[in-house]
Amino acid sequence: MANPAYTTGAYTESPITGATLSALSADSVRKLWKAGVDVHEETSDFCAEMEGSSPLSIIQTENDTSKGAGQQIIFTNKSGLYGEAHMGEERFTDSKHYEELLIGSNSLTVDWFRHGVEYTERSEEYMGMRGELVNGLPGSLGDWAGRLKTEKVFQAWRYKTNSENMVSIDGALTWNNIVLNAQLMKRWGAASAMVGRDPAGKMLRRYVVVACTDALTSLKLDSDYKDLLKTTSNPQGAKYVFSGGFTDIDGHVIKEYEALEHDGYGAIGSPMNPMGRLGVAMTAVDVGAANYIVLGGADYARDTTNNTLIKPAKYFPEFAYRHNYGDTQALANEDFYVAIINPPNAATDPNKYGLYRIGIGQPVPLVANNGVRLAIEAGLTSATTAATGATSGAAKVTLAGALGTNSPAWNSSLHTNNHPVGALVVQVYPDGCGLFNTFILGAASTRRGYGKYRNNRTFDETEGKFVRKVYFNTVMGTALRTNRLGRAPGVLKLTHKGIYAGTPLPTP
Repeated sequence: MANPAYTTGAYTESPITGATLSALSADSVRKLWKAGVDVHEETSDFCAEMEGSSPLSIIQTENDTSKGAGQQIIFTNKSGLYGEAHMGEERFTDSKHYEELLIGSNSLTVDWFRHGVEYTERSEEYMGMRGELVNGLPGSLGDWAGRLKTEKVFQAWRYKTNSENMVSIDGALTWNNIVLNAQLMKRWGAASAMVGRDPAGKMLRRYVVVACTDALTSLKLDSDYKDLLKTTSNPQGAKYVFSGGFTDIDGHVIKEYEALEHDGYGAIGSPMNPMGRLGVAMTAVDVGAANYIVLGGADYARDTTNNTLIKPAKYFPEFAYRHNYGDTQALANEDFYVAIINPPNAATDPNKYGLYRIGIGQPVPLVANNGVRLAIEAGLTSATTAATGATSGAAKVTLAGALGTNSPAWNSSLHTNNHPVGALVVQVYPDGCGLFNTFILGAASTRRGYGKYRNNRTFDETEGKFVRKVYFNTVMGTALRTNRLGRAPGVLKLTHKGIYAGTPLPTP
């Protein structure tokens, strides 16, 4: 019996091609592209596992597709009732006998974040990679979106908390420091977050410690932490929102962030551990001249300091970081310190490091961190006398050991001012120990909002479709959860010393 499909007018004999399939269902093609972006965004977004709509989630999410650029999602908060009770026959005879209901609000602004890629048809043909390069765009743009979302949260935790939420300790990250500061958060009213469920389905509530890999080295070496691990027993079969990570220990979950030194052109490290690669070689700290540390690595030669797209120094202090459109971080104008570490195979002074104070406090102010350059205010040198830098914008060459509190004396077997392109630049304390930011989080520490578009693609074609410009759009926002008085009880930033393994930097 003949197949009836061959006898109907609806059947058209033609080969199965991408063009015919897309003509039948153009939406299917677009959904596959978007699904690819979404998958890559989720896998590259460190904070994705923290999201949830519950107030007990570490990051509380709010989806409002009606929100567009510049729109706000408003959250109302109220204080509890704490007045004295009426007793016995006492009557409510005056308005002052009734307690006020105190309410406030905090907002989350969502706005557009866009990116774009341009390519020509010949670029694929010439490279012999027809389709391969462009087919990777969903993954690449998804990875970019995930990293952007992570960065926005980290920068909010780093900068948006009040001064009382920022604790600096003169030492490394230890178990005692984690416990003491988590206790402080409890006093603020920070509830522990829901991080999973036990085999019976009951919630597991913990405080969450977010730290980068290098910052956790000292914790792994801490004797108190190692002793506690020996006696820690977690419920078998418990399911956590985090995949992998450290042992759930005494009401705390430690979530490790791996700040990779990627091979792309852009900032390396993270807001927790600012890092960079030297883009212009240095030979000395010149007296009577403006001295800058220029980042960008070997790729810097393809760019200039006026670039508006690539900001390899954006994680270092004094950078006017843009949290959102119209929300730029105010410059603190506070001195900070960096070490430049020569690689082990450097032609001159291999595996030695230089120590520098960064600031703009010169006779004539130097340019602050513009995302590419860091202004050297002083450097540790072998000089026996101090040169104050009499000319305008001059950098100071200090006496050995006079860089700042606890700064080391010059040691020719350890220190150098001669650094090649590609030397590693990290933020440190005056004594040369690595500086890290670690975050302790409670329930609903942060809110993420999503607006009208999420991972949306548009494109333009010019020159007879020879040139295609692909644009990526997402509408989102990040804000700390605050109470009526503007305090953010769910986030504490702990600044501390740490160990950069495999470097000549001193250990705390």
